[in-house]
Amino acid sequence: MEKKKLFSSISDESFVILFMTVIMLVVFGIACIIVPNFGTVSNIFSILTNNWYLVVLGIGATFIVKTGNMDMSLGGILAMANVLVAWFCQGKDAQRPLDIGFGMNFWAASVLTILLCMIIGLINAFFIAKLHVASLIITLGTGFLARGVAQIIAHGSQRSTNLPASFANLGKGFIRGTPVKYSVVLMFLILIIFLIIEKKTVFGRTTYYVGANKKAARISGLKPDLHLAALFVINSVLAAIVGIMLASEFTAGFASKGQGYEFDALCVTLLGGTSVSGGFGSVIGAFIGTMLFSMVTNASGGLLLSPGWMYVLKGSVTFFAIIAQRIALDKRRSMV
Repeated sequence: MEKKKLFSSISDESFVILFMTVIMLVVFGIACIIVPNFGTVSNIFSILTNNWYLVVLGIGATFIVKTGNMDMSLGGILAMANVLVAWFCQGKDAQRPLDIGFGMNFWAASVLTILLCMIIGLINAFFIAKLHVASLIITLGTGFLARGVAQIIAHGSQRSTNLPASFANLGKGFIRGTPVKYSVVLMFLILIIFLIIEKKTVFGRTTYYVGANKKAARISGLKPDLHLAALFVINSVLAAIVGIMLASEFTAGFASKGQGYEFDALCVTLLGGTSVSGGFGSVIGAFIGTMLFSMVTNASGGLLLSPGWMYVLKGSVTFFAIIAQRIALDKRRSMV
């Protein structure tokens, strides 16, 4: 009876977050035993610093998946932003076409890049919310479209020359006197903002309602189509921000940047407990899912595994973690 009271006192969402936290700690403990120097402070900090972008993409993906949709255009939008911001900031005077840009200020270039990337989000929004095309289909198409734009602008390569010295300030910069990069601060800022939106605003609650029952949400006076449209535009903005930050960090715009990131974002979202059928999930879960996914990636590198075995290990851990999560949640519900 006491066990039933304990299980019934927390929500399914809280239970999944707690369960995945335990899984993450178990994986961390095992990695500390078998991987040299895995548990050092510097390595733990490295895991967080090197995977900030996946947390941001996972946050956006969580809101989309909670509505029962998917956004597979993230990687393409990221690449498009990565190349555009570099192109806009490149100097006007150069010999090679690949070195010639618009000589814009970094911040002005960033704003313009975000606005252009929002066009992809608006296309997604129109076809999904207005014409009710399946999100998987349309976002795959717009993802290829965005990456095609990146390939054309970068001539299938990269734009890494004739950039101002200030271009790298944001991506490579640290908070003065600390080892904390601006990108990590941005990650936590976005995490806090979207956590507040998720838990404390009508917009956040509407996301759950739309995912749980779109028809009932409409009858209740909500506007699910408009809400979906807003989510896809917001997701394009998050992908653009990540692309801009990565361009600044690597001082280059790569046409190939972000390949497969949409799958990684979906993976960490599912690891965090978000349901693909909608109505269930949390950005905190996405953060925990990212840390678990990143630990496995880091441990694979520490064990000097070949790329093939790294994929096998990541896939295996992800598969068993999600299955264990599902079994634990079903067992929990049967006990309540």
